[in-house]
Amino acid sequence: MPTIFFDLETTGPGQQSDIISIGAVAVDDTTGEELDDGRFEKYIFPRAGIMPGASRVNGFKKVEGVLMKWGEPVEDAVTPKEGLKAFVDYLREQDRSEDGGLKLVAHNCFRFDSKVLANNLRKFAIEAPGSESWTLLDTVTLAKKYDPSEHGPRGKDKLAVLLTVYLGTEAKTQTHDALDDTLELVRVVNAMAEKKKMSFKEIMDLSDKLPFSSC
Repeated sequence: MPTIFFDLETTGPGQQSDIISIGAVAVDDTTGEELDDGRFEKYIFPRAGIMPGASRVNGFKKVEGVLMKWGEPVEDAVTPKEGLKAFVDYLREQDRSEDGGLKLVAHNCFRFDSKVLANNLRKFAIEAPGSESWTLLDTVTLAKKYDPSEHGPRGKDKLAVLLTVYLGTEAKTQTHDALDDTLELVRVVNAMAEKKKMSFKEIMDLSDKLPFSSC
């Protein structure tokens, strides 16, 4: 069973925001290695307006009916229904057991990404068969348990901090591109495991776990 890391870019900071882009990477749940054909990326033309604060962070704007990213048109943006259905289909394809028992991992998953995803699935009436068995993991809680003195203080659990601490000069600046940030998060978790000579499974077990059905 693969573990799915994912990230969302949205129209604003709230849990009711529309999704603008989804990035995901499937990794082996034992080794943490990326699986073949395990990447997903989709841009969505949101129904809601994009808040100026969000645009300053992720670069997205809607201009005369066109989704723009840092001033360039996003040619392959789809409707919310199309984008969300494509993501659900991707998750079903990655579910090797076909019982919906996937693990979904994001940074700040419990407070933001899982809530936004669930709200968007409801808002746009997208069915997600098997989602009642999805398990959520959050690398914020993982980091706090991994090193409470380093990542316990306020602000020390942010992805940008983890990139600097565990990838150092090899780290990319957090781009707020959903797929790029997901790939970097996978690298961070593997680097954390290597630093303490833990297996990927052992380090993922540090995260608290919640059912997706709780969102």
